Amino acid sequence: MNHKYIKVGITGHRYGVNELIYKKLFAYLKTYIVEYHFTIDTIVSPLADGTDRIVALELMNQYGAKLIVPLPFEIDSYKKTILSERKEEFELLLQRASNVVQLSSLYQDSKEVGYLRAGKYVVDHCDLLIVVWDGKVSQGLGGTADIVMYAKSKKRNILYINTLSGEIVIWR
Repeated sequence: MNHKYIKVGITGHRYGVNELIYKKLFAYLKTYIVEYHFTIDTIVSPLADGTDRIVALELMNQYGAKLIVPLPFEIDSYKKTILSERKEEFELLLQRASNVVQLSSLYQDSKEVGYLRAGKYVVDHCDLLIVVWDGKVSQGLGGTADIVMYAKSKKRNILYINTLSGEIVIWR
């Protein structure tokens, strides 16, 4: 049976996600991939702390997928948003990336505009968007809720796990 090669985008919370949520997500994703005969060949993630990096690393390790990193603004400024204990992990993943794209400049835009551009890039360059989110409104422009709304407007397939209930929903 032929497998369809897909690009997976990632968006979600940076902090406060229970590890069990990720375990449930990865178990479900494995079943989903088998059921629909998908092969993940590309991951699109800005590699922010939390979901962006956790899911990207797991998918790279599990499926050998290549990584595309859309940066919301200049690399040196972006690195300042990464927790100090996670900088080495960020650097290692960045080195493994097949493509790194700077989307905005802090000289021209705010951080929030950069985050929104990075989120839209993820959506525009994926077949399936993985969302790890509590379902609440964004705390600022470019947050998870904004990216989910954009993905829905673009009719992307979305695999959403609610961080509060653990419920998994597929939006098509």
